[in-house]
Amino acid sequence: MNRRVGSAIAVWALLLAAACGSHDAPTDAVSSAVPSPSVSTLPPLPPASPEPPTGRFVGDMEQSSLDAAAGQMQVWVDNDTRRDYTPTRIVYSDPRFRAPVVATRLRDEPAQARRGFPLALPADPRCDVDAPDGSGRLVVQTTAGRTFRLPVLDEAGVVQRWVTSRCSELALERVVRISWAPRVDDGGVVKGEIGTLTLRLRPTGGPGRAVIETVGGSHLLGADDGQTWSPRVVVHGTDARSTVSLSMLPARCDDHAFMEGGNATAFRVNFTVDGEPGQVLLRMSPAGTTHAIEYARAACGYS
Repeated sequence: MNRRVGSAIAVWALLLAAACGSHDAPTDAVSSAVPSPSVSTLPPLPPASPEPPTGRFVGDMEQSSLDAAAGQMQVWVDNDTRRDYTPTRIVYSDPRFRAPVVATRLRDEPAQARRGFPLALPADPRCDVDAPDGSGRLVVQTTAGRTFRLPVLDEAGVVQRWVTSRCSELALERVVRISWAPRVDDGGVVKGEIGTLTLRLRPTGGPGRAVIETVGGSHLLGADDGQTWSPRVVVHGTDARSTVSLSMLPARCDDHAFMEGGNATAFRVNFTVDGEPGQVLLRMSPAGTTHAIEYARAACGYS
């Protein structure tokens, strides 16, 4: 056998071996063409159908810290009907108020939507009326000519909290009017420097005795010793005007402390009037708030 014939036989033998081996061990290309067993899955459940609308308006009372700072609360109205409405007048009545309160910022109330409408807090609530939460009623008049009359839920006791606070304040004002001075420092504050919160006392000239017992700090500003201020100052209606100085420091210096709500410069003053305890949330004026926050930023080392 010559060399060329021997080489041809060797090549043929290799091809035959490869062909036989391919029957014993299928290649990836062949195996990938074989369908794999199917995986059985359940079809997705259909979404739960929403409950049909009740065809009514639903109201509830709420108040954020920004609402309180603005001297208001908000009645939230849920249009639980199938059609859009545009309110033309919304009036809230409550036995604890001397007159109905008319809502502001009226706007469209789409079907299945919920909108909040501000109500100004009355300055002279009826302090002699005891009514449970949820005693208020709302009347909503619309451009469609339909009028909705509905009770207003008040699970947080927004109205009663206001009435209690305002009536306590009115009792105190019969003896002395209190307010915050608009300045809390003399300028040039450095980090860690103590500021001064000044409470101004203006007796009315009438009868009565009040005691300014304690003052609580806010989330931003508090007593320099970390405790509650306890001036225990006695004031008679016939006394001269005076002031109470309260040393303070920032209670917190994180960014959130400067961004939280509207109570950064609102302080709870606890007092008694002729032996009867009361409390008022006393807010600084806009000018005082600006100065107090500037002081806090400087004392925190931000400026």
